[in-house]
Amino acid sequence: MELVPIHARAVGVESHSVDARQLHAILNVGRDFSTWMRSRIDSLEFVEGTDFAVIVHSPDPGNGLPMGRIDYALTIDAAKHVALVERTEVGRKVRAYFIEAEKKLRAVVSDPVALLGDPNVLRQLLGNYAERVQALEATVAEQAPKVATFDRIIATGDTLGFRCAAKLVREATGANETEFRTFLMSRARWVQRLDGTLLPTHVGTERGYVTVRDREWDDRDGQHHCKPELRVTQKGVAKAIEMLMPEGVS
Repeated sequence: MELVPIHARAVGVESHSVDARQLHAILNVGRDFSTWMRSRIDSLEFVEGTDFAVIVHSPDPGNGLPMGRIDYALTIDAAKHVALVERTEVGRKVRAYFIEAEKKLRAVVSDPVALLGDPNVLRQLLGNYAERVQALEATVAEQAPKVATFDRIIATGDTLGFRCAAKLVREATGANETEFRTFLMSRARWVQRLDGTLLPTHVGTERGYVTVRDREWDDRDGQHHCKPELRVTQKGVAKAIEMLMPEGVS
C-alpha cells in the first residue's frame, strides 16, 4: 500500500524524494503547512540541498495559484525523521513505510532484474519515469520564452538603446520600463541621470554592462546635432534579466 508517493526528483545525492505537502496531509498535522515545514526544518536542522529542496511556483491564477506557492521536496531519510517526531500512530506507520521503500529502492540498484518481476515495483518505476518526462517537458516549455529572448539579444550583434533593452527585459522578466530604469540607476548603479540624460556610471562601464556613444542627426533646418546616448551591452541585458528574474525562477 502506497501511503505517501515517492517521486523520482533528486535532492542532493538522493535520486528520490517526498513531497512535503503530501506528507503533511497524510500525517494530518494540525498546523498550516508553511509554519509546520519551517519549524521542522529548524528543529531537525535540515540543510537545503542535502535534506530538502525548495520548489517555487510562480503565480498562475489559471491553476489555482494566484499568489504562487512554495513547496519542499524531502529526501526519504528526512521524511522519516519528520514522521517520527510527530509521535502519532500515523507517523510511526509512515516512518515504517519509508524504511521499507528505501529497502526496495536499494534492491533495485543491487538487483534490478529480480525486482522487475514485482508488478508493484514495476508500476512505481514506470510512474517515476513518467513524472520525470513530464517535469522535463514542463521545464522546456517554461524556459522557451527566455531562450528566445536571449537568442534575440545575441542576434543583434550590437549594443542596444535603452528602450530596446527594456523591451527584451520585459519579455523575459515582466519588469516594465520604469522598473528597468530604476534597477539600472538605484539597484545596479550602472546608470546615472545627468542634465536629464541617462548616462553610464564608472561601475557600469568598468563591468562591461553599459556604454555610451554619440548620436548624431540633422534637424529640419539642416543644423547638425550630437548627443551622448546610453547603450546597454548584450552582457548587460543578460545580467539584468538574471537579476530581475522573479525569485526561484531560472
